[in-house]
Amino acid sequence: MAFVLCALAGGSAAAQQLIKVDDVSSVAQIGRDVDGFTSCGIRTVGLAISATESSAFDFSILFRADVVGALGKFGGGTFKNTELIKKRQIPDFKPPAPDTFWIAASEDDLTAAPINKLQSQTPGFLLVTLSPVKAISIIRAISSGQNMQVSLKWEGRQYHPVYQFSAPLPPDEQRSLSVCISSSIEKLKAEAQRSGKDQ
Repeated sequence: MAFVLCALAGGSAAAQQLIKVDDVSSVAQIGRDVDGFTSCGIRTVGLAISATESSAFDFSILFRADVVGALGKFGGGTFKNTELIKKRQIPDFKPPAPDTFWIAASEDDLTAAPINKLQSQTPGFLLVTLSPVKAISIIRAISSGQNMQVSLKWEGRQYHPVYQFSAPLPPDEQRSLSVCISSSIEKLKAEAQRSGKDQ
C-alpha cells in the first residue's frame, strides 16, 4: 500500500524527505509490579546511511496501564559518517529536540501525533502525551512488522525527514507484549465495571 505523505503539525504543508532506513530494530518495554503490568511499550531505533552523512531516530511509545495514559519519547539527528565509525554506535542526539512528529502505519488509516508536550529529562528528545488507543494500535503495528513511517519536524528547517521502516519484535517479545496489553485492557475493563456498580 502506498503512503500519502502529509504534514500534521499546525495543518501546514512542509517539505518532507522520504528516507528508507538501512538498519532498524525494536525492543519491547514492559513494566510490572506486585499488582501486575504497569506499562506496555516498544522502543525503535533506526539508522539511514548516505555517502558522507547519516541520520537516525530513536523513539519509545508506552501505554501506562497504571494511569490509563500513553507517552511518546522521540529523538533524531544527523551526523557525519566519520563520527559513526569512530564511536561504533549512533552518537547521542544533540539539542534542540524535535518540535513535533507523526507516526503512521501503512496497512490501515492509523496516525498518531502529540497531544501535549512534557518536560523531557533527556537532551535532544521530545516527550509528549499520546492517545492511549492510538498508542496501543501503533505499538501493535510496529511489533507485528507493519510498514511504518515516522516524521520528525524541527522549526526553521527546510526539510523534515520521513523515515520508512519495518521493525518487528522477535516472536517471544511479541507474545510477551501482547499479553501485557491484553491483560492491562482486561484489568481496566474490570475496574471500570466495579466502579460502575459502586455508583
